[in-house]
Amino acid sequence: MISFKGPGFKIAAAIIAVTALCFGFYSTFIRSAGYATTTATIVSIEEAPNYVPDPNISDDHQYIATAKYTVDGKEYTRQLDSYSSTYKVGGTVEVRYDPKNPSDVTSGFGIGIYVMIAGGVILIIVIGLTVKQKLSVKQLKE
Repeated sequence: MISFKGPGFKIAAAIIAVTALCFGFYSTFIRSAGYATTTATIVSIEEAPNYVPDPNISDDHQYIATAKYTVDGKEYTRQLDSYSSTYKVGGTVEVRYDPKNPSDVTSGFGIGIYVMIAGGVILIIVIGLTVKQKLSVKQLKE
């Protein structure tokens, strides 16, 4: 049986949290360091073909936006790594691209920011539970 109070659970949760923080930080900030910015035009918005909607959420959909942008006179059309309900076909969005490989584009933080936030929350909970346990042990000794 799994115990949520033992040190093994806290260690495992802390490892997962730190891993999530590192992955989120890398994919959000490090991966796109040095990228240049340009304006892209959204050319299509389609439902994700393999997305399975949650039956408990009404009108649950996931969309993929495709945008066109130009770098050094060459035009690129790529799927964006994030979607916003504010995106409209024909609208524009700022994108960042790798100057060494302009086909490598990112339109925002993507999932990395959410993974980083989740890792931070888990780590705060683990630290809070550990401090609470230490204070309880200290009070029992007194």
